[in-house]
Amino acid sequence: MTHPQRPLRKAQMCPMCNTPLPAGALFCETCGTDLSRASVVLSTYVRPASRSRLTTARVMRLVGLSAGVLAAVTLALAGLGSIPQVSARVPAIAALSEPIRDAFSQVVSWGGRGGRDRPAPVAAPAPAPVVSAPPPAPPPIPAASTPYLIVRSTPAGAEVFMDKERVGKTPLTLKQLRPGSYVIRVTRKGYSASSRTVELKPNVGMTVALTLKPVARPAAKPATPKPAPASRPQAQPVARPAVPVGAAAPAFTLKDRRGVIYRLSDFRGRSVAVLFIWDLDERGSAAARAFAARTGGHQSVIVLVRPNRMALRRFLSAENLTVPILLGHPGVAAEYRVPDGVAVLVLINDQGRIQHRQVAWKP
Repeated sequence: MTHPQRPLRKAQMCPMCNTPLPAGALFCETCGTDLSRASVVLSTYVRPASRSRLTTARVMRLVGLSAGVLAAVTLALAGLGSIPQVSARVPAIAALSEPIRDAFSQVVSWGGRGGRDRPAPVAAPAPAPVVSAPPPAPPPIPAASTPYLIVRSTPAGAEVFMDKERVGKTPLTLKQLRPGSYVIRVTRKGYSASSRTVELKPNVGMTVALTLKPVARPAAKPATPKPAPASRPQAQPVARPAVPVGAAAPAFTLKDRRGVIYRLSDFRGRSVAVLFIWDLDERGSAAARAFAARTGGHQSVIVLVRPNRMALRRFLSAENLTVPILLGHPGVAAEYRVPDGVAVLVLINDQGRIQHRQVAWKP
């Protein structure tokens, strides 16, 4: 016999105070909430007008819920039984949890999809036994040795041989030698070798000093005197004639004390006066001062044939000359036919020819 399905009633709740409200209500009389202006989504549910029958689905849900609660209690008891402190205080928990853990382990090992047998778990390999390392062997007792052996020689820097084996140069310090008898030999070039036998004792240092004697060199043969070369008559200097007036003046390129270069060609198109003096002695210095005062330093130069930089520096520091003093050489004096120790004044015209030549003074 079927029962006719009863109509369902719809109800809504106030979102603020959960008061049941009639369908479509826009104002809650209990809390005073304006539902139309609050823009609140009302919870609407469908409540059957009468109780429904106990269905199969509801029964299954109840069974599942009960099974879940039972499983939770079972797992809690099993977990508490695995805690030594809890199981020791409450023996009943340990007694209840032991069969539960065994059954749970059996189900997990047997279970699976379709109830198929799973391969037995592979047992973890047993940990390798820890073998304690043997105690370290005691350090070997060092053999007795000599603290040091110092070898010196006079003079120093000699080669040192110990039992025919080269070990260095003097002064030499050898350490950690085995006790025993050794032959120490020192040699140096130009000196006779010296040797000594030493006996080294344990824990006792020793110093060996050897003296080298120089080797006597063979007497040098007396040098045979060479015959004296035949005396040659000294050539007398040939007096060279003076450069004639009207001849082209020999070109020269000379520097002053600061390195400024002067060339005779730089004066082409202008007349220039050149004074040749050999040294800045008393007479040479007087001639240079008189020449500078006469020319005023314009279109004139002084050529110092034998320059002495120290004397020139002192002369220029003492005199305020505007005439450049050039560092000449005997070759320039030879080209202009200036005898040794003679001051010569040469005037060169704008065409580079000698216009006048005059001897300022003679020795």
